[in-house]
Amino acid sequence: MGTWPVKTWVNGEIPNKTNLNEIGSKLTDLDQHAHTGADGDGSAALNPDTITFDDQGSTPAAPGASKVVVFSESEVAKVRAGASGAAVAMSLVTHSHSAAFPTTDMDGA
Repeated sequence: MGTWPVKTWVNGEIPNKTNLNEIGSKLTDLDQHAHTGADGDGSAALNPDTITFDDQGSTPAAPGASKVVVFSESEVAKVRAGASGAAVAMSLVTHSHSAAFPTTDMDGA
């Protein structure tokens, strides 16, 4: 697998057949190359069942606009989104909701 020239897309540019074929060729190259799983060579199977987060120790900086960071702090899974979003704990327990109905008829009778 070789290197490819960089394509700088212009806002509003519509890919033509040549562009799409080039993109398809690059995706095929990526799909066909192999990893041994050795250190530095990546995994042969990128299909994780588990992701382990080291404890962050404290809330990390906001990730920036349109980005999200997932982290562990004091053994609590948390997420922080956006340029100034607060860290929010993720609920890891089952919970239920119950519907509340008005005590009077909808027509007021």
